[in-house]
Amino acid sequence: MVIENDSFDFPWTEDEYRSLVKERNCISMVAVSGEVVLGYMVYELKKTKIHLMNFAVLKKFRRLGIGRAMIVKLYSKLNVERRQAVFANVRESNLDALLFFRANGFFASRLLKDVYTSSPDDTIVMERWYNSSP
Repeated sequence: MVIENDSFDFPWTEDEYRSLVKERNCISMVAVSGEVVLGYMVYELKKTKIHLMNFAVLKKFRRLGIGRAMIVKLYSKLNVERRQAVFANVRESNLDALLFFRANGFFASRLLKDVYTSSPDDTIVMERWYNSSP
């Protein structure tokens, strides 16, 4: 929760995390060094895609390759027969996330309006397909 609250203007609550962990198709992964959690991701397995629902790295450990390593791990779960893409919904005001995903082989595929009730931001859907290079 420390990373979540430090990373986002509209952080998820602990109850939101708890409810997701109970879902069969939602998976949480953490990046650790010793006993320290450096980053995490929460993703949902869809029929043909993986929905990256939440993703963050502790601020003092950003730009060290931890986020890229997590994306590589997630990307390794794609294959031509089943799930062929990873996508993430990113607030249009979150320039750091948009640039991070772009640098890791994602492209903006759609703009969604009125997704968030907590802010006037629109959502940019970032996608990366199987066999696309970063």
